[in-house]
Amino acid sequence: MLHGFREAGRFLTALPVWGRAEADFCGSMRRAVPYFGAVGLVIGCLLAGLNRAVHFLPPAASAWLVVGASLLISGGLHIDGLADSADGVLAPAAAARRVEIMGDPRLGAFGVTAVIMAVLGLHTAYSGLLRSHEACSWLVLAPGVSRWSMVLVMYLFPRPKRKERGMAEAAGSGLSPLKVLFCAAAPAAAAAALLGWQVILPWAAAVCVSAGSAAFMASRLGGLTGDTYGAVQVLSEIAFVFWAAFFPLGLLGS
Repeated sequence: MLHGFREAGRFLTALPVWGRAEADFCGSMRRAVPYFGAVGLVIGCLLAGLNRAVHFLPPAASAWLVVGASLLISGGLHIDGLADSADGVLAPAAAARRVEIMGDPRLGAFGVTAVIMAVLGLHTAYSGLLRSHEACSWLVLAPGVSRWSMVLVMYLFPRPKRKERGMAEAAGSGLSPLKVLFCAAAPAAAAAALLGWQVILPWAAAVCVSAGSAAFMASRLGGLTGDTYGAVQVLSEIAFVFWAAFFPLGLLGS
């Protein structure tokens, strides 16, 4: 159990505390995936701690620091996936060519636009969220729920047929409903302890956005890749925080 958690932390974060990477990448990924939600909670705790440390700042300034810290902690992993996904998915080309475009290290107009819109969306959502007395609880949960969303779409959607085994194939192989539920256990337990029923609608919004965006990308690519999993994480986090911050039956209506 601890081994899988450490592998998940090594993959999802840039923090130098997880030890050396294993040579068997595919086996490492299979063990890591069920712990994505738990590692997300660790990231959330770090963000909540940062927010507490800068509580004297205006919400907009605190949100800017929180979003920046989140990108640094993850090493830009998910936002990079969003940029690559936008470049490929929105390209006027055949599915196989779109997958090739996503592998190009150069960033195109769609990718740049997606990153700008995502960062602005995260900042707007967190600016609203940090006005609440329960902001730290939501900060803990958002990274956990959004990283579990990645695992959900790994299970629900296929991968493009390719000769080489990439991150998506390694992570999704052997994934079962039990592992998806196991990944959700830590975020669900934290949600129940911290906020109770208030989490239901924001979590449902995150699931809907994750499934909808994954379905669209899969239809354009013939399946989901590692980059699209990163895109799902970013979009899921925006949906979760945005609902919690601004919708009447979310945070502000409690």
